[in-house]
Amino acid sequence: MTELKQVGLLFCFCFLLLHGYVAALNCTSPTPESLLAALDKEVFRKNLLRPVKRFSDTLNVTMDMAVVGILGVNEKAQTLTIFIWQVLEWYIDGLSWDEKECGTTRVSVPREKLWIPDISIAEFIDEDQSPKFPYVYLNNIGLVLDDNPIRVVIACRLVIYTFPFDVQNCSLTFGPFLHLASDIRMFPRTTAAEILKESQKVMYTRGEWELVDINIAQNTLEVFEESFSELKYYIILRRRPILYVVNLIIPSTFLSTLDLFSFLLPPQSVDRSAFKMTLILGYTVFLNMMSDLLPATGNEIPLLTMNTSKISSKDLQSISGDSFPEKPPPEPALDELRKLSRDLMAIRQQIDNNFLGSKASQEWHMIGIVIDRLLFGIYIMFILEGHSGPTYESMQAVFDLQAFRPAENLSNPTIANISFTLYAVLGVNEKTQILTTFLWLRLYWHHEFLVWEPEECDGVTKISLPVKQLWSPDIIVYEFVDDDVSQACPYVYVNHTGHIRWDRMLRLVSACNLEIFSFPFDVQNCTFTFGSYMHTIKDVRVSPALTFKEMSDNSKRYLEASGEWELVDILGETSILKFGIDEWDIITFWVVIKRRPVLYVVNLLIPSSFLMLIDILSFYLPPHSVDRASFKMTLILGYTVFLLIMNDLLPSTANGTPIIGIYFSVCLALMVISLLETVIITNVLHHNSMKYKAVPNWVRVVVLKHIANLICYRWPEDVQPPSIPQKDTPDSSSGPCIIQPANQTPVQHTDSNGGTAALPELQQICQYLGDLRAHLTSLQKESELMDQWCHVGYVLDFLLFRIYLLLISCYALVIIFMWCVWISQS
Repeated sequence: MTELKQVGLLFCFCFLLLHGYVAALNCTSPTPESLLAALDKEVFRKNLLRPVKRFSDTLNVTMDMAVVGILGVNEKAQTLTIFIWQVLEWYIDGLSWDEKECGTTRVSVPREKLWIPDISIAEFIDEDQSPKFPYVYLNNIGLVLDDNPIRVVIACRLVIYTFPFDVQNCSLTFGPFLHLASDIRMFPRTTAAEILKESQKVMYTRGEWELVDINIAQNTLEVFEESFSELKYYIILRRRPILYVVNLIIPSTFLSTLDLFSFLLPPQSVDRSAFKMTLILGYTVFLNMMSDLLPATGNEIPLLTMNTSKISSKDLQSISGDSFPEKPPPEPALDELRKLSRDLMAIRQQIDNNFLGSKASQEWHMIGIVIDRLLFGIYIMFILEGHSGPTYESMQAVFDLQAFRPAENLSNPTIANISFTLYAVLGVNEKTQILTTFLWLRLYWHHEFLVWEPEECDGVTKISLPVKQLWSPDIIVYEFVDDDVSQACPYVYVNHTGHIRWDRMLRLVSACNLEIFSFPFDVQNCTFTFGSYMHTIKDVRVSPALTFKEMSDNSKRYLEASGEWELVDILGETSILKFGIDEWDIITFWVVIKRRPVLYVVNLLIPSSFLMLIDILSFYLPPHSVDRASFKMTLILGYTVFLLIMNDLLPSTANGTPIIGIYFSVCLALMVISLLETVIITNVLHHNSMKYKAVPNWVRVVVLKHIANLICYRWPEDVQPPSIPQKDTPDSSSGPCIIQPANQTPVQHTDSNGGTAALPELQQICQYLGDLRAHLTSLQKESELMDQWCHVGYVLDFLLFRIYLLLISCYALVIIFMWCVWISQS
């Protein structure tokens, strides 16, 4: 343990040598070997710390960018994918070399040989899949030029209400992820107009989106009572609408025109309703083909999808970027010499004043002289040899302990504090039970070997160091099921008390038990369990760095790409995980998110309700018309096509069926029942009436009397409710002519002339009239029988219609009640 304490003292002693971080290079010859040797001695061995003379100095980083490609926009996930060129510039204080002595003014060196600022994009939520370039340019005045291509997938609040005439405004926020504004300041290198001109010149994509404007704003972000310097670029894009006008608006206009002209059909013709139903079916098939072109999002519904006629446009306000100050020139070496001389003089005066007048004053005076000469010799040595910072050998003594837990007494556990901010909800996969989120994770732990006194180290209270050179706790999320493809943060802050803070991004793909029974009004509760994977409770303890309410409030404040989901709350508790004889300290967070249902209400429930309403109104068609069955069949076909269109919107999972899926299935079943009822009524009306059978007495009693009174059937004014028929009585009045049997001899009548009259003609006329009367009587009887069977069909149709309407109402109420109960329980 004594050796470990000496390491901490050695680390503290290195801060006394931080004045004049890098000196001018001395090349022995104008050859690459000589320059490489000088760089290795002065620069490459000091790549662990910020290249400033003092830790209180601020490193200025200038930045430039150009948008070279717009790769895609995902309205549902609320993401924008673009390809940019990023250029960073910063100075290594004190570094310079003579062009004649070293043979060049600029040299390319590997990136890992230099300290690189941790500049990241705050809205970045996915993996950078662009090619990596391992080299940077180093200038003879200490200027470093870092040029990188980046494939950016960022969160953006997309407003598609005016689709396809929408204009989007997305921001790219560049800044250090860890270093504060006192350590790194961001400045733009060129104006927004120059960036826009260069981007439009080099852009190689001419797809759906057009770059309209770029604005710049230089801000200072206040997060958790800390200030971060940032550059915010506003990328304004406009959609090219020609594809959607040709493929969506014009065909939809044609179909609407046909629907208008359908009113010219005779209203009494049943073909008009069939024509309209066929038109709805065609429009549904058209929407099925165009479903990939229509954007889907959980925030709002496009005006085009809602089928309104007015399209509003949104004006964008330009955000002017602030001008940035010019970089101050490097301080001359003379100021550093004077500063060190004053420090040496102060040390000597302090020794003289403290021990003046004592018995050993002369001895202490000699000790002061020796220390003065020693420090002066060290000062001259570092000035001549160019070592103005902690050497690689001295820092290596601390970094060699990376493999060991930083505790003087290994029986004492290392305490790790955890907090996170939920920045984006990227997606939910109900079938695989996967939740994808993006977190800003912050870890704290104590490094007992990195402790120093700020007064003895030039007032330095904290520094940034590469995280790969230090021991870090193996904190993981137990529900993690995929790779973390987020940007890496290579640095940590080390406080003079030994406390380390590591801020990092985390693209978390976690397993979650998703309950979709109440879809689309569902509330999901997913767990994030943080803990050490290997170290037990005896080695590593975890605890929250903030209260759970503070984490929830911060997440709601900074939540960017929510899209379909809305954060409700973040809860948590600390517990101990037992497995076998070992125990692990864990923190369990419950992230409660709620789905925004407006997309599914507009695209699922409302169209389904319209189709069900049409099916209900179809009962008002004449039941004896055969076209009623074909109308209902066309309606069922249209509903089936509608379900086919909405198949991608309905979640699928193995552990249950959403209630909305059951709702659609029952609606389809009710439509089929409605069609079967129509077939039965048609059969009753046509089959029995064509056989001219009299209505049975039990049908008269049950249907025409009791059921008609039960459903309050209204009889026509000229029709009386039928009564139970009595036995038929012979009709006494048989008409003016009596048809006698053929075998009877007709009576001879004589006229005044004494001849016989034309009796055969009269008898034939009487026979014809009798046949005509018998035929009319038969037709009247058939008409009466048909009317009776029609009333039987009407009564049964009204009865089944009311039963059908009652079933639909009850089922709708049950669905609404179950949704309300589920939401209240959630």
